Amino acid sequence: MANIADIRVGLQARLATIAGLHAYTEWPDQVTPPAALIKAASAQHEQAFGGGDAITEMQIEVHIALALKGGLANAQRAIELYLSNTGTSSIRVAITGDRTLGGNVQYAFVRGWRAYDTVEINGQEYLGAIVEVEVRHA
Repeated sequence: MANIADIRVGLQARLATIAGLHAYTEWPDQVTPPAALIKAASAQHEQAFGGGDAITEMQIEVHIALALKGGLANAQRAIELYLSNTGTSSIRVAITGDRTLGGNVQYAFVRGWRAYDTVEINGQEYLGAIVEVEVRHA
């Protein structure tokens, strides 16, 4: 059974396939944009077929943070590449490249994204969005 840290590491490895994106398994004191910050959001445990084997379904959030230095319009164009369903910068494409996250889960599925807005992280303002990832493992 995978633990939360293993799942974060598996996601980080998939996000590392996106050129230039800094993926963090833990929230850093200093963020280097463009950044993807991975955190567990929730989990549900289920019994499989009434036996002792538990299946866990977890919701993971990937918080995207882009610098505003080049202007909000530039940040907006850049973040939309990460949120897209296609392309070399797509988070969805990166995760679907290995839905098992290096063998850590049965599957990972990008459910969508939300909270596309300016966000403050450690006192610094960024353009951000949250990509919702569902993982399932035994």
